[in-house]
Amino acid sequence: MNRRKVIYTGRDRVLLAKMSYHLIELLETIQSIDGIPSITSIAEELNTHISTIWRRLKVLRSNYDIFTIDVNYAGIGARHLSILTDIDLGPHPQDDWPVEHYISLLPKGALYILLTRDLRLEETLDSITRTLENLGTDYSLRIYTTAYRGGVSLREYYDLTSRAMNPRWERVVEAVKVASRVTPPTYRRVRTDLVDLAIIDVLSRDPFYSLRDVTSTLNQMGFQITYSRVRRHYINHVIGRSMIRGVKLRLDLIPPEEGMDLVFEVTTDPYVAHGLARTLSTHPYTRFTLVSDEGDALIRMVVPHEHVHGAMEVFDQLQRSGFIADWQVFFADRHRSIEYLIPLTSIL
Repeated sequence: MNRRKVIYTGRDRVLLAKMSYHLIELLETIQSIDGIPSITSIAEELNTHISTIWRRLKVLRSNYDIFTIDVNYAGIGARHLSILTDIDLGPHPQDDWPVEHYISLLPKGALYILLTRDLRLEETLDSITRTLENLGTDYSLRIYTTAYRGGVSLREYYDLTSRAMNPRWERVVEAVKVASRVTPPTYRRVRTDLVDLAIIDVLSRDPFYSLRDVTSTLNQMGFQITYSRVRRHYINHVIGRSMIRGVKLRLDLIPPEEGMDLVFEVTTDPYVAHGLARTLSTHPYTRFTLVSDEGDALIRMVVPHEHVHGAMEVFDQLQRSGFIADWQVFFADRHRSIEYLIPLTSIL
C-alpha cells in the first residue's frame, strides 16, 4: 500500500521561539474559517493588507510543515478501526491492512489504527478476524465514526511571556464539561469519486496549494486532468459538500526522548465523548482523537514527563464528577511506534 511515514523530531519548537501576537492571530484566524480560506478572506478577517498575509504565509510554508487539513472522514464514508492485541505483531501484520498508526505498547501488545472506507468495512473486518484468529492472539476491535483533527489553539495554550506551552489541565476539565452539553454532530454521507479524494490527498500536503499546483500534481500522478475540471471538483464537491472542514495547525513539539506517548481509551456517552474529543483536539499535546457512535473515545497524547500526572488527573476528575464511566491508559514505545500518511485514493 502506498503510504508515507511521519517523522516526529520536535522540530516546530523553533517556530514557537519566534511566536508573536500577530502570528498567533494569523494562525488562529486561519483555523477559524470553514473550508480552506483564501488569502483575501484571511486579510478581511484581520483587517490587514493582502500582501502582508501573503508574505507571512510564504515564510511559514517555506520553513515549517505545520498546516494540515481537517478531513470530514464520516462525510466521505471513511472509518477508523482500532485493534488492541495482547502481543506485538509488528507494523504490518497483514500487507493489505491500511494501517495509519502502529503503536507498540509497554510492557507488551500493540494498538493498530486502520483507515478504511464504508464499502470495504466488511472485507477489512473479515481480514482482521482471519489474521488474528490464525495467529491465536487475543484482541479487541472498535469502529470509530468521527475523527477530530483540530489544530493547536495557541491563543489558549501558548504563553508569550515564558515562550512555552501551558497545558492548563484545569481549563481542559471545565471545557469538557461545557462541551459535553452540545449535541453530537451528525454527518450526511456525500458522493465522492477518485478525483475528489486525489484533490484532498494533494491538499493534505499543503492546504494553500493553488488549484493550478493541484492540477499539475495530479497530472504527475497520471490523472491527465484539466484545470477547469479540477476547479469544478474542488468548488462543487470538495468544498461544496464539506469534505474538508478546515485548515488546522499541526505542531510537532516534543522529541521522543522528552515525553511519554499515552493512549487513553474512554467509555462514556456520545455527548461526553464528543465533548472530550473536541476539547482535547486543540490541545498542544494531542496527536489524534476518535469517537464511536456508542460513546467510546480514543485519544493519543504525547506529554512531557513533568505533565503526565496532570494529564491523568484530567480523566480522574471527569470520572469522579460522573462525566465518564471508565477509562484506561496505555503506554506506547515511541521509538518503535510508526505513523503513516495514507492516501485516501488507496483505500477506495
